[in-house]
Order: sequence, then structure tokens, then C-alpha cells
Amino acid sequence: MTIRFVFGMHTLARHAGVQYVELLGILTLLTAAVLCCLNMAMSILNKQNGWNMNMILGTGEGKRKATMIATRLQLGTLTAMGLNILVVSDVLETLTKSSDDYEWAALGKIGAIAAFRTALAYFLGLEVHEVMEEEKQEAEHDHERVIAAEQHHQQQQQRTKQHAATANKKD
Repeated sequence: MTIRFVFGMHTLARHAGVQYVELLGILTLLTAAVLCCLNMAMSILNKQNGWNMNMILGTGEGKRKATMIATRLQLGTLTAMGLNILVVSDVLETLTKSSDDYEWAALGKIGAIAAFRTALAYFLGLEVHEVMEEEKQEAEHDHERVIAAEQHHQQQQQRTKQHAATANKKD
């Protein structure tokens, strides 16, 4: 009786662990959706009003301005993470159950779900990479605009100095 109770508690703990990992994956996906909505709203407000609000839990180094590209990057990263956690829960579920508990149809379903989640996470990873490249190009373009504006400002200052020097010579 004692051995059966201990074995039952061990099995219960293993299944609870799988459920906790699965819950973590679901919470990661829900967090991604909520953050996306909030950061998208801030991005729209930034663009419409010229504000400079930072993202909530922005990924990357330091604080990051809420933009659509940064929001897409965050959503893709967190979604891929959540899907990977769910794949881990599928693997743990398969490993923690006895082989007697499975039929081939059940194993096929678990395999199909894991394959689908893995493929989705892979393609999300590709999308995140593309968004990062887009963000890099946008940053380079912004940098070029800043340099052009600085050069234009310097040229205006030189013209102003030349006009002032010319005016002083006439006097």
C-alpha cells in the first residue's frame, strides 16, 4: 500500500509539472498578446502626437521607443518563446506517461501538434529576423536623415556668417 501511494504521488507530481509548464507557455502567449495591444496603442499615439513613449517590457538593450516594428518584433519573439514552451510540455507529457497509456492515434496527435508548434515557432523566428533587418534599415535611414539635417544646418550657419561678414564690410 505504501509503495502504491508513493508511486501515485510521484506520478501526480510529474503530471502536475507538465501542466505547470503548459500553463507557463499559455501565460507567455497571453502576455505577448496583451503587450502587443498596449504597445501598438502607444505606437499609434507616438506617431499621431509626436510623443516619445517607450515600450512596455521592450526587448533588446535599454528602453525602446514604441513603434510598430518594435511591437512586431516583441510579439514574434514572445510568441515563438510561448510555442517552444508548449513543445517542451508536449515532450514532457510524452516522457512522463507510461507507454501503456498511449495508443498510436494519441501519439500521432501529440506528434502532429508538436510538429505544428515547432514549424510555427521556426517561421516566427524567420519573421522576427526579417523584422530585425527592417528595424536596422529604418535606423540607418533615420541616421542618414539626421546627418543630412545637421549638414543643412551647418550650411545655413555658414551662409549666415558670410552674410554677416559681407554686411560688416559694407558698413
